[in-house]
Amino acid sequence: MVIIRLLRPGLLLYEVIRVLILAIYSLIEPVDYTGFPRFVFIVSGAVFPIMALFIWIDIDRYKAYIPLFIAGKCVNLLPLLILCFSMNLKLAEGISQPGAELNILLLGDLFAMAGILLIKKYKDKLTKTQVLEDK
Repeated sequence: MVIIRLLRPGLLLYEVIRVLILAIYSLIEPVDYTGFPRFVFIVSGAVFPIMALFIWIDIDRYKAYIPLFIAGKCVNLLPLLILCFSMNLKLAEGISQPGAELNILLLGDLFAMAGILLIKKYKDKLTKTQVLEDK
């Protein structure tokens, strides 16, 4: 249960940092070397920090956001997976190649997806222990 209590603020922190990095990166280089606009990744991810904040504040009250968060991550991961694999097939090198930031973003999103799935699995136990601690 301690891991889940640490995972909720960690998820919020990751989502906020992710959106900030993507926004800065999009302002510096609005279009990548293939002509694909980077702004697409920011627009779809702007609501995740808000959902992570609500899940962190009160998981019992905002438990309806957990399936929405999971569905949004799945929708967000699909184009990212396709883009990363297509770029890796073209490049097939290392982290110094263009597009490596997408691999890091993909890894972070996969960890966020695993974290929210763990939170969903143990949310009932977490709310029961919080109620018992409050009494």
